[in-house]
Amino acid sequence: MSDSMPNNLPSSSPGNPLDQLPPIHFPEAISLWPPAIGWWLLAGLLIVSTGLIVRFFLQRKRRNFVRKTALKELTRYWQVYQQNNQSAEYLTAVNRLLKQFVVQQYPNKNLHTLSGEQWINGLAELSPQSGLNSDSAVALLSIYARHVEQSNQDVNALYPLLVQWFNGLRLAS
Repeated sequence: MSDSMPNNLPSSSPGNPLDQLPPIHFPEAISLWPPAIGWWLLAGLLIVSTGLIVRFFLQRKRRNFVRKTALKELTRYWQVYQQNNQSAEYLTAVNRLLKQFVVQQYPNKNLHTLSGEQWINGLAELSPQSGLNSDSAVALLSIYARHVEQSNQDVNALYPLLVQWFNGLRLAS
């Protein structure tokens, strides 16, 4: 009798005993809306980071626009100087341009309040690789001295130095 079916199973059930089990109830399908909190956080992070990136590039574009505009103005002053050879007017206009540029781009540094060698050294700190210093910018320093005529050589050396200064700037945020 060991080969026969065990006695504890009902013998009256014909077929498969699994058919007697109740049907399986599957959970409701997960909906796509509303998303889980992690997706909300990710969306918020993406929006904030995209906004910051756009802001950074717009500010950078504006700063570069101001720098390029100042370079164009410097070139225009240079061309006028080449035509009329008025070094005092040229140096005054260049100094005014530099002061306006520094006020707009570096308002917290208060460089525009400086004069003489301190002014030149302050400019040199903004663009160290430009080679601008009190020795190379003698012509620009002459506007602070009364009745000092600069040689054309000093004035002519100033323009490429200032172009290099503008191109080497690390603009403030």
